Amino acid sequence: MRLEAAVHAEIFTGDAVLPATTRNLSPGGVALVCDRALPQGATLGLNLFVVLDGIEDALTPALLLRGKVAWCREEKGVFTAGVKFDEVGGAAKTAVERLLRTLSPA
Repeated sequence: MRLEAAVHAEIFTGDAVLPATTRNLSPGGVALVCDRALPQGATLGLNLFVVLDGIEDALTPALLLRGKVAWCREEKGVFTAGVKFDEVGGAAKTAVERLLRTLSPA
């Protein structure tokens, strides 16, 4: 299940924390939109934040995940990168699935 969703995100590259927005999200990965190219094969940390009516939901903790950049494309100065999650299982898989249910239209 891949869901088109704009969720606020933070990307941890090892030397920087970059703001980003998701384009889509699935249990196996995410497409991120940011203002910097992400090198293919790079391992990243990600925080995903639930947003309700344009405001981050303070009652829902950020979802912390790790992943690897599968691809990155630039269009008009904006970069979109596909990130495959590392071993999403157990609690992380449950948290991603819960986030997808929260974001899915009823």
